[in-house]
Order: sequence, then structure tokens, then C-alpha cells
Amino acid sequence: MLRSEKLRVGARVRLRAPHWLLMVRTDTGQVVRPDEWDGYYIVRLDQPALYRHADGTMQKLAEVREAADNLELLPDESAQPGSV
Repeated sequence: MLRSEKLRVGARVRLRAPHWLLMVRTDTGQVVRPDEWDGYYIVRLDQPALYRHADGTMQKLAEVREAADNLELLPDESAQPGSV
């Protein structure tokens, strides 16, 4: 849970529980910026997701708004031994 800490722009994250109307191809992405709503972030997904509207139409989304407590911070791959 990330409620008390601020996420830096560019941080790699995983969506803990994507919204039930959101069909994700991958649950990982990168923080683009804090949202205007406190405690939320705009996350650019590694692959676009599909959002199902109430009328059944689908919309492709490259970025989603997520609450900080629904994001898991992933290790920084550039800090891993053996990374280029």
C-alpha cells in the first residue's frame, strides 16, 4: 500500500486490483504524474487496456487514473545487477 508515500514520475507500478470494467492486457505501467485528485496517479500501462462503457461500447485506454493504495511499487530495473 502506497497511501503515505509519494510516487515519483517514471516509477514502475503494478495495479493491485484493476477496475472490473477495465480489461487489462498487462497490469504493469509507469507513473506519468500525480492526478488532480489527492492520492491518485495517472499511470501509462505497458499495453493499452479496454474499458467497457455501460452501453457495451469499448474504449482503448493507454493511461488510467489509479488510487495510490491500488498501486504496488515495482523494483527499479535499472538498479538491478546485470542490467544495461
